[in-house]
Amino acid sequence: HLAGVVVTLKDCYTAARTDSQGVYEFGWLPAGIYDVAVEPSDYRYMGATRTVDVAEGFGDVVDFDLQPRAKAAFSGKVTDSKGNPVPYAGVTLSGWETYTVSTDSEGQFSINDVYEKADNALRVVATGYRPADNVVSFVPGTSAPAAVSLEGIHNAPANVKAVNENGNVRISWDAVDFAAEEALDNNVPGEPLYLPTYGNY
Repeated sequence: HLAGVVVTLKDCYTAARTDSQGVYEFGWLPAGIYDVAVEPSDYRYMGATRTVDVAEGFGDVVDFDLQPRAKAAFSGKVTDSKGNPVPYAGVTLSGWETYTVSTDSEGQFSINDVYEKADNALRVVATGYRPADNVVSFVPGTSAPAAVSLEGIHNAPANVKAVNENGNVRISWDAVDFAAEEALDNNVPGEPLYLPTYGNY
């Protein structure tokens, strides 16, 4: 029994909700044909719609046997702009549930038991690349593996300065695309780098 399921008479915009035993009721409906739609609050089950002919002076019992939502493994591959695999990229899929995995050494990833959904948010991040955000539809058994291409960040730092401060070299710089570099560093701006004046660098 499913409690809290919303049952709607679509033609007259009237709704009821199932109780703890999965029972719902509409009282004193005029005779006619109604489209009855069921939307479960539990995403693990699919909704359903049936057409019911209610006769004058007679009640009707309409039961719904809701089917589990399909689920399967969601997989894909992450590459760079030249088609080379991007290993150890972070992959987050947000749909009915949120899943986070990493690509393997070949840029491949797989997420088990993903529920069917038309508009999942797929985000891929990797050091040295711009984050990629996509909306993907997933239908178990029919959807092809996801293919994600990442754009590398090739901007060199600007205004590089090296200053000797009391026996230490203070190296500072301005990023050409600081917003992207900051995002790839967990939103923490880079600090000046201090090196001793001896040794090879």
